[in-house]
Amino acid sequence: MGIGKQAKTLTNKQIDSVLDYLSRSRSPKRNQAIFLLSVKAGLRAKEIASLRWEMLLNSDGILSDYLALPNNASKGRSGRQIPLNRQLKETLLDLFQSESGRKDFDAKDF
Repeated sequence: MGIGKQAKTLTNKQIDSVLDYLSRSRSPKRNQAIFLLSVKAGLRAKEIASLRWEMLLNSDGILSDYLALPNNASKGRSGRQIPLNRQLKETLLDLFQSESGRKDFDAKDF
């Protein structure tokens, strides 16, 4: 992105259209969570790819209100805590509940 250029943002209607499309995909919960992590939390592709459940869970193993992004998962030394949007948190909770029931579930994977 050049100097002085502003990134375009999606309207609520566009976001809803993408979420509707993703609801019919092969892995709808995962795909919707990935999309919302980008749109609602502002994560970069590298940050989403580096995401682990342990970054989203508190010490009791419950989904936190924040995403704790360490330096190694972000760009340079920009590790930070990102508050979770309500819609994003509900989607992540739904995904976590379905994933944690699997035999091969590991909180270090996303």
